[in-house]
Amino acid sequence: MKESILVKIKKIFKSLFSNKNLTLSKAKMNQPSDGFVSLKTNDKEFIKTIKTQHDENKVRLLNLQNKFSNGEIKEEDISEEDANLLREMYEQQIEDLKEEVSKYKEEIFKMWEQKGHIGANNG
Repeated sequence: MKESILVKIKKIFKSLFSNKNLTLSKAKMNQPSDGFVSLKTNDKEFIKTIKTQHDENKVRLLNLQNKFSNGEIKEEDISEEDANLLREMYEQQIEDLKEEVSKYKEEIFKMWEQKGHIGANNG
């Protein structure tokens, strides 16, 4: 069954922003490297705050995108700043999907190549 583009975009964002990808491991945080002092509690809280703000903004934009796609809001209802952020997000989503499609094309091409189908119709 084919998935819609929105479902694929949603999965991409879930995988990109899952908790396992966003949290810093304790081992990395406690190990000084190149003469830098290990992160202190205030630094950890600061990082957590930035991460939370970023996540909240991303969720807000995704909700705006969903409402716009469903016709619940019009372009005129969106601020210029949010419109620009949405355009950037759309562009990134499109690039991510292009990369994903390209990977699938490569896999299909390799499968065809392995089965000897490539070149059979070219001659």
